[in-house]
Amino acid sequence: MKFTGEVQFRSMLRIDGHFSGHIDSSDGTLIVSAGAQVSQAVINVAVAKINGTVEGDINASKELVLGRTASVTGNVSARVLIVEEGALFNGTFRRI
Repeated sequence: MKFTGEVQFRSMLRIDGHFSGHIDSSDGTLIVSAGAQVSQAVINVAVAKINGTVEGDINASKELVLGRTASVTGNVSARVLIVEEGALFNGTFRRI
């Protein structure tokens, strides 16, 4: 499935397919599953756990985890950044 638009959530959001757009949650956790794709992203969440592909900007106020199958291209900011062996990251990182 492919979705385009803007998503706001509270607790947890898991993306297993293709999404393009804005994702917002001041206290929630975003999970991008292995094989999932998020493009033209503007992501503002508390915690992001990336195992798929993200193209765009990620702002995680607490923690950003790039799993071993993650591929992230863009500007990211987080209080804590965890990069597992095998993860791909092309962009800039700013600690907040």
